Amino acid sequence: MGPAHQTRFFVAFFDDDPPTQQRRSSGPPPPPRPPRRPGTDRQDILRRQLTAGGGLVVLLAFIAFGLHSCVSSAHLNAAKNYDQTVNDLGTRSVSNVSQALEVLTKTSQDPIAQSQSISDLASDSAKLTEEARKLKTPGGLEGATQNLATSLSLRATALKRISELLGKAKGNSESASETATQSIAGQMEALLASDVLWQLRVTPFIKEKFQDLNLSTDSISSSVVLKDATWLNTATVSNRIGGQTPDTAAADPTITCTADVAHGHAIASVLANGKTLNSGTGVINQVPAASGTSFTVNVANQGDADESNVSIIVSGKPQGGGSGFSTTKKLAVSPQGKTTPVVVNLTKAISNSYTISVEIKKVQCEKTLDNNKATYSVIFGS
Repeated sequence: MGPAHQTRFFVAFFDDDPPTQQRRSSGPPPPPRPPRRPGTDRQDILRRQLTAGGGLVVLLAFIAFGLHSCVSSAHLNAAKNYDQTVNDLGTRSVSNVSQALEVLTKTSQDPIAQSQSISDLASDSAKLTEEARKLKTPGGLEGATQNLATSLSLRATALKRISELLGKAKGNSESASETATQSIAGQMEALLASDVLWQLRVTPFIKEKFQDLNLSTDSISSSVVLKDATWLNTATVSNRIGGQTPDTAAADPTITCTADVAHGHAIASVLANGKTLNSGTGVINQVPAASGTSFTVNVANQGDADESNVSIIVSGKPQGGGSGFSTTKKLAVSPQGKTTPVVVNLTKAISNSYTISVEIKKVQCEKTLDNNKATYSVIFGS
């Protein structure tokens, strides 16, 4: 085969092969993309940014509102919890002082036991003071907390001092007893001061805070421990604790001591559980036992003038040792030339052998005192 013939053969061969390029679909061609206008991309981006920014502002506002609500709720709860704690401290403090005053009036109880009971209550009150100092205080109530702690501290200190003074106030030394009794009355003034401080420097501050927070102030209350102002009177204190009553008549400026006007009393007689007692060396009085021991002191006014506010003290000591008792009663008016019975009741019955002492405290201008006291040996029981 010649060269020309070979060339024709190869051309014919390749002409019979299918085309290597694929055909387009028979559908219509896609429309041409319109040309972009200048600045269109930038406007789209800006619009998207503004939309995202607006959403972020709304989200931040929602978060801020939620945080504000949480903070406001926290402030309200903190104020409520604070008030509740203050009220609790006040209630417990009132209970401590009330118990202490009740112990003070148990004149037949052993003074050592009384002092210990009051000392324990003073320790409890001191713990309340520490609780107040550690109290979690909302903003704006720092002054209330400071005055709260001071008020509770006054109460704790007053009870502590009373517990220390009670033994002397009920002792046999007249001068020491009167001094201690006056000091106890002074501690009552400290209790009153604590009440005033609470009412003027604690409660108003809490109420002001509640009003700022639009909270009801109905739950806020003051703590008052000294509801009976007569505890401030020394003679009243002495009478209630069974101590030595100071001579209050000696300070009466309306009484002038003159030689032609006599003043004074004498013990006419003393009865124990209805039986008259006899004094003297070796004399022993047998007195029947009773559910409650009672003494009647017949006070004779041997002077030339009426007397007032006269103190009668009946005390007893067991002859075999142990705790005794001492009780003071006041005779409001002792008429001139008259004998007035004064009844002294003990809160419990006593038994066995006792040395009973009776004393009528001197009045202003009284000079003769040897008939104001008497001592009796008594066996209580059948």
